[in-house]
Formats: sequence, C-alpha cells, structure tokens
Amino acid sequence: MRHLGLEEEVPRRDEILALVRDGKQVQAIKLYREATGAGLAEAKQAVDAMS
Repeated sequence: MRHLGLEEEVPRRDEILALVRDGKQVQAIKLYREATGAGLAEAKQAVDAMS
C-alpha cells in the first residue's frame, strides 16, 4: 500500500514507536503482534520499517 502513497493505520502505533525509540525492539514487535494479529516475520518487518 505504501507504493500507492497510502499508509496503513496501525493500532497502538504511538506506543510501538515509543518502544522503538527506547531501543526495545522485541517489546515493540510483541506489541505490534498483539495489536494487529500479525505473524512474527511480518511484525518484525513492520517494526524495522518504523525505525
């Protein structure tokens, strides 16, 4: 969707970004998975893209 200029709304995005800023990647991935129901690989990729 990004290639179309559309951003997907991520629940609890601010909390996830705060964890990323604090260097807490594992917790950010866990929270992303809980909030979206994504698998591990997808969540890691999404969190990495946020950093």
